[in-house]
Amino acid sequence: MKYRIIITLLLFHICMYAQEAAIIPFEEAYKRVYNITRISSSDRPVIDGILDDPVWWEQGEWTEDFVQVTPFERMPSNSPTRAKLLHDDRYIYVAIIAKDAFPDQINRSIGNRDDNSIGDLVSIAFDTYHNFWAAREFNVNAGGNKTDLIVTDQLSVNRNWNAVWEGRTHVNLQDSVWTVEMRIPFSQLRYNRDNTEGVWGLHIRRVIRRNNEVQNWSLIPLNNNGHVFSFGELHGMTNLPRTRNIEFLPYAMGRLSREAATRSNAWSGNIGLDTKIGLSDFTLDVTINPDYGQVEQDPSVMNLTAFETFYDELRPFFLEGKHILDFSSGSDMLFHTRRIGAAPSYRPSGVTITEQPDIAPIIGALKLTGTNSRGLTLGILQSVTAKTSAKVLSNEEENRIMVEPLTNFTVARVQKSWQGNTYLGGMVTSTNRIMNEQHLKDFLVANAVTAGIDFTQYFSNRLYYIDFKGMFSAVDGSQAAMVRRQRDAVHYFQRESAKGYLGVDSTLRSLSGTGGSIKIGRRGNAKLTFAQTFSWMTPGFNINDVGFQREADVLSNDTEITLRLTEPWRIFRSNTFSLNQINKWNFGGQNYESGLTFGVRTQFNNLYQINITESFVWNRLDSRVLRGGPDLRIDPYFSTNIRANTNLARRLSGSLQYRGEHNTNGFSSFNSITPGFALRLGNRIRMSGSFNYQWNTNDLQYVGQAVGNNSGITHYLMGKMEQQTYGITLRVQANISPDISIQFYGSPFTSTASYSDFKRMTNTTSQRYSERFHTISDYITGISNNRFIVSENSGDEYSFNVPDFSFNEFRSNLVFRWEYMPGSTIYFAWIHSLSNRSNQYVSGWRDNLDTMFDLPSTNTFLVKMNFWFGM
Repeated sequence: MKYRIIITLLLFHICMYAQEAAIIPFEEAYKRVYNITRISSSDRPVIDGILDDPVWWEQGEWTEDFVQVTPFERMPSNSPTRAKLLHDDRYIYVAIIAKDAFPDQINRSIGNRDDNSIGDLVSIAFDTYHNFWAAREFNVNAGGNKTDLIVTDQLSVNRNWNAVWEGRTHVNLQDSVWTVEMRIPFSQLRYNRDNTEGVWGLHIRRVIRRNNEVQNWSLIPLNNNGHVFSFGELHGMTNLPRTRNIEFLPYAMGRLSREAATRSNAWSGNIGLDTKIGLSDFTLDVTINPDYGQVEQDPSVMNLTAFETFYDELRPFFLEGKHILDFSSGSDMLFHTRRIGAAPSYRPSGVTITEQPDIAPIIGALKLTGTNSRGLTLGILQSVTAKTSAKVLSNEEENRIMVEPLTNFTVARVQKSWQGNTYLGGMVTSTNRIMNEQHLKDFLVANAVTAGIDFTQYFSNRLYYIDFKGMFSAVDGSQAAMVRRQRDAVHYFQRESAKGYLGVDSTLRSLSGTGGSIKIGRRGNAKLTFAQTFSWMTPGFNINDVGFQREADVLSNDTEITLRLTEPWRIFRSNTFSLNQINKWNFGGQNYESGLTFGVRTQFNNLYQINITESFVWNRLDSRVLRGGPDLRIDPYFSTNIRANTNLARRLSGSLQYRGEHNTNGFSSFNSITPGFALRLGNRIRMSGSFNYQWNTNDLQYVGQAVGNNSGITHYLMGKMEQQTYGITLRVQANISPDISIQFYGSPFTSTASYSDFKRMTNTTSQRYSERFHTISDYITGISNNRFIVSENSGDEYSFNVPDFSFNEFRSNLVFRWEYMPGSTIYFAWIHSLSNRSNQYVSGWRDNLDTMFDLPSTNTFLVKMNFWFGM
């Protein structure tokens, strides 16, 4: 058998090189068909990466040679690849032979589970319903690192889908080849068992890191009509098994928290359960009392705007199946999973808070997702978060105040595809709060409902398309809660520029609105693409109870033209040029923003890359910067974003990013520079880091509002801010094996600012910069209780807080992870954090670092173990 394998591989290698190195005709490379072979259970191969089982050489057929996608589309490769697929009543078996012209350069790096950015790699993806919507993909790199993910037709990737499967590799330097074996249980896939046609979508890929060569079994062109739509076909998937698809993942966790400030220790333990149950074509996921202590912390930020900071989702339960529950319009989304289990909304005032919870605990959640035999995709999520209280001290008595009520979240999404050319879908969300405390009734809305419908139609083999989204929102609650909602940063109904068509109505008990977009464009496999988008959000539109939205009262028109050059030319490997022009109005008819953006994205033959984006905004009226006050005219400005990086496949790679914003009046500017690096030590240790330095001069930075003691007039105050921000992010990862890893994340962060040249805003929309404000620094008569006292010549007196600050924070995680059995994991984690914001300006990073590491810290030590078993 050994000699047979060697002879076969040699013949395979000779045949590959015997081919004429000519471009493969498109019709021969695109939409290929592979016929899978059924085997008996007695012929099952042993999964060890070595193709020495007779079944691989005696049954089934090998695929055609893979074709290059990059660097030379449809050219044969001097490192040829072939694959074979078999199946029985329980598993799909995959074998891949990856020859390499330079075997000593095979990249065998090992990283985290689900990190498919390292090492030479092969992958196989199945569109099991053949509806061109999404596919489940399995990756193995030459070092044995496994990744499983879900990829959509729009190339949206979700790596947090976790399947239980096997993949092994073997590198044979003598024969200049590395080989792969996979065993994928049918129980980990969802498919139509009654499909008489037996056709799935199939995509098999290989990546050679040293030159970023990508090969496909069935070509997906760089300029394609859709990723999953372009898959080849897998035939013979009939009479498939009816698996039970029942999985359990119980966990137990112990935690020790040490607070240096109070010198206190707190022990806690927890148990919970994740369950996955197959219900015909759908999967029911249930989590009871989940804990995500091992998840990496959010990055530190200093937000001085009126808008909420957006944080990405990191929790596995909410990431899995995320593509099904997605409904986005631009940067706004009907469902933002971070709303569930978020930090409590209410913060007590007039008392001393001695204990404020970081999250509202999730009691439980369930999720039903899947696609049936008729191509109907369904997603339903239900979650309940617990009542949460803060510990406060008032009149030397300790009490608890409720800061978050018992809340129920419901999300339902449905989508239907017809031949991959027509898509129709809808979504409904509901947020319901049970509140008995009057302060919560006055602070939060009781009920929030949103609904949306989306429709996409492709024409001319997906070259042209129309995309429509329509959304509706409605909230209700007490009159006080409705006033808060009208006055928040999303709406600012009280702003002066909206007096002609808006205003705060204190009698309202409900608020509703609509939003949406219509987009017409050309993309597909064309070099020149374009899109025209019109979108709107009425003043009363609000989805932030379970979604994410920056602002309402918007009408916008966006035109975009893109030229994609994917064929190598001279020193260039690929180029993309884009031009974008946008205009925005409010519902009062005011054009408040107009700008133009030009972008260039280039990859060179040496795999260096550079991205440049340059914007010019010549018309801007900011209706949010004065927090509900008058609009402020912003002088024309340029915005620059440049990012360059060396060859990321090298053991040492570097990157540099610059971001800048400069007003044409010369008074304000923002600059940020971020050098970074990534270093591989051998195949098992990887380090990456970046340093960010920002220097910001803003001549009109919002300071606050003050009411004149004599005039009773509300004054809107701004000042000149000189801000410096420093941040380091360091990650170190060591992999003992693909299943055992140690990871460190650390990030010190400092932002410090001093204010001067204070101004009272006057004619804020004037074309002349000097007429928009009146300087008040000369009228400051003193400081009392950290507040500036102002006495103007008019006799009006008022005060405002000294806005100077120094913010220091350090966050770190050290996590040991061991997947001791497929699907079962042990975590040991140390989570360290310290944070402080002072109203004193401290210049320079050295003094701030000294202050930072003298702060009292919080240390959490955690051990968590889960155990997967299926039925």
